[in-house]
Amino acid sequence: MPRAKRNYKLNTYYHLYNRGNRKQLVFFDDLDYQTFLDNIYHYANRYDVQIPAHCLMPNHFHLAVRSLYAVENISMLMQSAMTKFCVYSNRRYKVVGRTFQGTYKHTVIDSEYAFNSLMKYFRNNPVKAGMVKEGEYYKWLKT
Repeated sequence: MPRAKRNYKLNTYYHLYNRGNRKQLVFFDDLDYQTFLDNIYHYANRYDVQIPAHCLMPNHFHLAVRSLYAVENISMLMQSAMTKFCVYSNRRYKVVGRTFQGTYKHTVIDSEYAFNSLMKYFRNNPVKAGMVKEGEYYKWLKT
């Protein structure tokens, strides 16, 4: 059964997220984190999608995104970047199969309060995981 089409709206923020297949690690070292970010921002530029914030954790990621020109560009960004990262990961670690657990999830961020709450959640994520004392010191966070 095909997945339902995502109904994005122009000039609306979305929280996109996914985790490693079977909750496994996705990012093992700085090269993995940086490659993921390079892919995401490369395709964001290609498809005119803004990414004002991100938080990458060892087994999952969070992005805040919006498109000002074409709603389908968010899906195109994610399909392109996720496929490219999966190919990279499988080649680097000599494995086959999915890197992420199914397709990414999304929620609409429909107010300034919701956006600010999401930024707080991003900053708290590495703190709650015991990786840093304050989110602003986490290398793979941008808010």
